[in-house]
Amino acid sequence: PSQLHTYNLVACARPRQPPTPSPRIPRGANPALGERGPTTMRRGLCALRRLAAPAPALAGRLPPYLPATRLLSFSFATPSEYAAAADEYLDALQEQLETLEDSVPELEVDLADGVLNAQLGDHGHWVINKQTPNQQIWWSSPLSGPKRFEFDGEAWRNTRDNGELGELLHAEVKETVGVELPPLEDFLDG
Repeated sequence: PSQLHTYNLVACARPRQPPTPSPRIPRGANPALGERGPTTMRRGLCALRRLAAPAPALAGRLPPYLPATRLLSFSFATPSEYAAAADEYLDALQEQLETLEDSVPELEVDLADGVLNAQLGDHGHWVINKQTPNQQIWWSSPLSGPKRFEFDGEAWRNTRDNGELGELLHAEVKETVGVELPPLEDFLDG
């Protein structure tokens, strides 16, 4: 069986061999998973907890026993690939936000050195910035607080709930100033 599952690292240390399922199934069954509940795997100091149903898109890319240590498993081959993708995305977010200048006069948007600052007057200050060592984009918002996003091959997704960064920004701007942002795809290349 080569089904892959998404795992979250619960404790430290990576197993040298494939982990084996523990005989105990934790409480908190989730019918959406189509099983009695998430299973916990243990080996040495590691405890890996399955978070989602099988991920068929990853089949063939990873051995079936190799758990991902986070919700996402894509990584850039080089730091320059990450920098190019993150810079393109931050540029697109800046252009998207700047379309609001006519309808939101208190808007101030600035992108410098991989840090996007968006000030919406009295509504708050958003900061979206690159984190090169982790190949992530970090988010700070007066509404939702801090979040971390990683690229999954298609979009920048939250490492905790798998939400997409552009969708979160769209929702928070709409909630804050009542204005719809144009689709982010209009500002991304290719």
